[in-house]
Amino acid sequence: MDEITVKNFLSFLSKEYNLDKQKLLLDWKGFLENDNIEKTNDDEKQSYTKDVKEEVKDSKHKCVYVYKRSPNKGKTCGSSIRKKGVSYCSKHSAYEQRELKKKKKEEDKDDEKEDKEEEKDEDNKKEEEKDKIKTKKMLVIRKDPTINKFVHFATKLVFLSKNEPVVYAKFIDGKLDALVDEDIENCKKYNLKYDQNKYNEIENL
Repeated sequence: MDEITVKNFLSFLSKEYNLDKQKLLLDWKGFLENDNIEKTNDDEKQSYTKDVKEEVKDSKHKCVYVYKRSPNKGKTCGSSIRKKGVSYCSKHSAYEQRELKKKKKEEDKDDEKEDKEEEKDEDNKKEEEKDKIKTKKMLVIRKDPTINKFVHFATKLVFLSKNEPVVYAKFIDGKLDALVDEDIENCKKYNLKYDQNKYNEIENL
């Protein structure tokens, strides 16, 4: 729409609706300026988005090799890579294989460590089972006719009765004696119930 047409239209509006022509003209110019600003902003946004996408795309296809010797020591190669799925350019492609081998070696090392830990756990379980079997074999309890009580012969621990398998004393040198700390440890070792107070209770009867 050209300027003459706009002015004629604004003059018509001014006469038809009794409006200030100058104000209408100023409002129209303001509208055009805002419209131009919005278009400019949209263009800038599109341009910025495009630049960012290009930058990201570009960064994904750059060689990551870092120089280790002068004069470029510490600098990244940055050469463009056309082939997908690789991190090094054709010049430094040998390092791609080195990285893969290094990664695989680390993974194999971790797997080996896990296997050793599992084997160790299995060995510990087997040793625990052996200890349990050994303990059961050593848990030989017989009735001693001299005191008419059941005695654990490996430790000389004495039980109250067949119906009440609780350790309360120790049979030493042909007589009963109170339990000491060593006896308590043996009770725990063989998973035997014990009551230190029972000896004194029975002796005081």
